[in-house]
Amino acid sequence: MTLAQKPTILCAADPGPVEIVNAASCAPILLVCEHAGQVVPQSLKRLGVTDEVIDSHRGWDIGALEVARGVADRLGAALVIQRYSRLVFDSNRPPESPQAVPEEVDGVTIPGNVGITPADQR
Repeated sequence: MTLAQKPTILCAADPGPVEIVNAASCAPILLVCEHAGQVVPQSLKRLGVTDEVIDSHRGWDIGALEVARGVADRLGAALVIQRYSRLVFDSNRPPESPQAVPEEVDGVTIPGNVGITPADQR
């Protein structure tokens, strides 16, 4: 299978993976908020976890988005916001890392991630 043939987990109804704020900024700084969102692509069926897990610190960094937007506004800096839950993919990890797609977070099993291989992560 070629890269062009590889199926995608995103569908037309899913938001793009990132949002860029102040894209035309000339400020000499770029801000990144990598755990800002709690979106799970529809095809992943909430990864088999409850809303409570997605809404908790396991699914995202609560409050980080508001802080990042405030700093970006104050500095006039560009900001890249990662929209998807860290349970889908932890963007602080290299793609080949076993922690990039966690099978367990703080004692909670993430059923949709169990058995994901490094090849599946790409």
